[in-house]
Amino acid sequence: MKKSIAAPVALALITAMVFQADGSRASGAEASSGSPHTSRHYALPATPENVQWGWYDPTEKPRLVMHSGDTVSIETISHSLGQIKPGADMEEIVKLRKENDGGGPHSLTGPIYVEEAEPGDTLEVRILKIVPKQDAFNFNLPGKDFPTVGLLAAEFPQGFVRYYKLDLAKMQTEFKPGVVIDLQPFPGTFAVGVDPNEPDAKAGSGPGIPTAARETARSISRRSSVPIARSRFSRSCGRT
Repeated sequence: MKKSIAAPVALALITAMVFQADGSRASGAEASSGSPHTSRHYALPATPENVQWGWYDPTEKPRLVMHSGDTVSIETISHSLGQIKPGADMEEIVKLRKENDGGGPHSLTGPIYVEEAEPGDTLEVRILKIVPKQDAFNFNLPGKDFPTVGLLAAEFPQGFVRYYKLDLAKMQTEFKPGVVIDLQPFPGTFAVGVDPNEPDAKAGSGPGIPTAARETARSISRRSSVPIARSRFSRSCGRT
């Protein structure tokens, strides 16, 4: 029996393309200097300095500056700054969630600034490759304490957590004895920064936050192309 499950991302290779309001593509330094731009590759590790826990802030200084057409390998970590590790029980998971009161659970690497992006442009982000980590988990917070979090709060009043060891060669894991699950890695949350002069500039990363052009979708995976049109983003300060 096989079903599908999402795997946590460890490293994502992406490229960003800027398309101007007239539909033409901005082409790196060539757009401003007249000289051809040679695409470069960057790496952005998930260090404490590069990761925020559970919020987007468009005034946050970029951790990397790139040009349209450049590529970057972005390291990501799991919920609560990677502190949920195999063996952590529900009590510990709840403690971590309460420590970040007012924020979401996601660990967000970035932001990344794209030089050519201007208000009114479309920023297209191409995900070229995703490499998951070997350990994974899924959990439901206790519905009795978090009745509005998730879709299954009423089904898990005491909470539930399960850990997995991923077979990255086969891209599978054993859900439970006799049940093998295919892995389909995707970024958990993906956003473009808005104008920092907008009200409510600092917001949590949960659903329903209107202040960021954001994606959270299983359809975004390896070889995906994500066009994000936003008339009010602050040039381009994006993160994953």
